[in-house]
Amino acid sequence: MLLDPVYRKNIAAYFALCGKTDDLETLFIRLETNYLNAKDLLNQEYPEEKSLAQEQNDVDRVKTLLDSFKALQWFIKPLLGNGNEAEKDERFYGEFSSLWKTLDEVTPLYNKVRNYMTRKPYSTEKVK
Repeated sequence: MLLDPVYRKNIAAYFALCGKTDDLETLFIRLETNYLNAKDLLNQEYPEEKSLAQEQNDVDRVKTLLDSFKALQWFIKPLLGNGNEAEKDERFYGEFSSLWKTLDEVTPLYNKVRNYMTRKPYSTEKVK
């Protein structure tokens, strides 16, 4: 039987590695890489004659970037706890909760983009 790597046995090491495994970079590196891939698309006006939802390469870049944000969110969500922990580090959670609120602003954007990208071309129901 193979032994699990250390990062699977130690919760502090797991979070310190930010999702890094032997075959994956940290979540922050993946997020930065995906941002750099989509940066030119995000920082310029999209041509009106093109439909973003019909350009698969552009859709993939936006989706990958937003998925990176969601992966980071899912990774750190267990740190939120349920609010009634006995020995809660107020200094950590004071800073963490404000960062979480900022990161959680991605969720409505993620949902809007997903709805826009998956709408039927002839349907205007999902566009608001």
